[in-house]
Amino acid sequence: MLHNCLGMPNEVIPRKLDERAAVYRSLLAGTRTLILLDNAASSAQVRPLLPGDPGCAVIVTSRQNLRGLDDAEPLGLGILPDDEAVALFRTTAGPERFPADDPDLVRIAGLCGGLPLAVRIIAAWMRYRPLLTASDARELLSDERERLAHLRSEDLSVRAAFELSYRRLPDAEQRMFRRLGLIPGLDFDARAAASLAGGDAWPLLESLVDHNLLTQHARGRYRLHDLVRAYARSLAAQEGTAVSGRLLDFYLHAAQAADVHFERRSPGPGQVRPVSAPASAPPLGTAGQARAWVSTELANLNAAAGHAASSGRADFTISLSMALAQYLRVHGPWPQGILLHRLAGAMARETGDSEGQAAALAGSIARAKLDGSDVNQALITGPSGPHGVAIYGNHIYWCNWGKPGRYRYHHWPSRPRRRFGRRAVHYRSECAGLTGQIAEVNEAICDARPPLGQPRTAAPDPEGQKGGSARRSGQRPPPR
Repeated sequence: MLHNCLGMPNEVIPRKLDERAAVYRSLLAGTRTLILLDNAASSAQVRPLLPGDPGCAVIVTSRQNLRGLDDAEPLGLGILPDDEAVALFRTTAGPERFPADDPDLVRIAGLCGGLPLAVRIIAAWMRYRPLLTASDARELLSDERERLAHLRSEDLSVRAAFELSYRRLPDAEQRMFRRLGLIPGLDFDARAAASLAGGDAWPLLESLVDHNLLTQHARGRYRLHDLVRAYARSLAAQEGTAVSGRLLDFYLHAAQAADVHFERRSPGPGQVRPVSAPASAPPLGTAGQARAWVSTELANLNAAAGHAASSGRADFTISLSMALAQYLRVHGPWPQGILLHRLAGAMARETGDSEGQAAALAGSIARAKLDGSDVNQALITGPSGPHGVAIYGNHIYWCNWGKPGRYRYHHWPSRPRRRFGRRAVHYRSECAGLTGQIAEVNEAICDARPPLGQPRTAAPDPEGQKGGSARRSGQRPPPR
């Protein structure tokens, strides 16, 4: 076609590629010509079309980075900032229809991820819906699962644009892209991706970056654009639950490895529930490495806990709550810690996991105790409301109320086995009298005892003396 544009008839165009390229360059020699090569598939496709004369210039557009063009000046086209996305929306939908300061327009731009094609499609749809408001468009796009379905108009479709890039990927990159849709958080590193890939993921991630399906927003950290993430998640169902389970095991193993570095005053209820070490486990040999890893991954760990709770992996949510309890108690953020422990407690209650319920309650009350927040926000909620008792083996965790807004937190590891029954009766009466939830306290005490025939092991006294934490808090020990 380019030979025809330069005046050469078809019958004299050479058949061999190198001969055609030589004739093409000779026709451009001595001219000042700007050539536009749109949607190039690869560097190899572009090279024969590059003129040799310095008076000519070429603009190449592509869905991927063309790293094979050594002399090219790369210019990435990123997403639109909010003000430009709003301006594009108003221009397309009708500038007089929506005021520039309408807050819903900024929200629409955010839901479109600043992607010009998405903004144009939803704005064009609004142009032919004169009765609808910007809030209607915002509500239409609010459901992530259906967002891509709404961002299509005749031959324009955001999903179709993503599919063109996806289909150009080699098989290994396609599989990696689908599995990235299983990540519940917003970003990840190559180690987390390796748990999904089943091997070294770095080359695959870099290839996805080159194809503009993935961005590296910080050193060693990757992220999918919001709409690309929605597309990846729509493909992720092909991968099954085993792959997702590997990612959860990676997070849990790393959280447990980090937890051993966090100092604690006394042991809490709940034993570590180990998972096998992934090949891609992060280096967590020091307390500094442990703190840095948890701080970086905390949002992803919380997202993973929520995902696991909604997909039948209560064991992961409970175990992760145990692993993060000490970090959250010391470093926070405290509201997130309480929410995680409440979720774990609810999962433990539903599955009959008394050890997990005790651990979740102990973690949430301890956090509320330290920051002075309303203890009602920390307690596990049962059929008749929140209660503050959790007993597992010989460990008793409970919270009582004095005056409104005042409470005390107690941890009693009862040592001799013969005293456990009397202590349980004491705490049953104390807590029942204070909270008015006799049935629930009885249920907590009975359910949390080890199964019949299983010996109760003596628990160590973290204070090193009789009376434990009750003596430190000024409370008299229960009757022996």
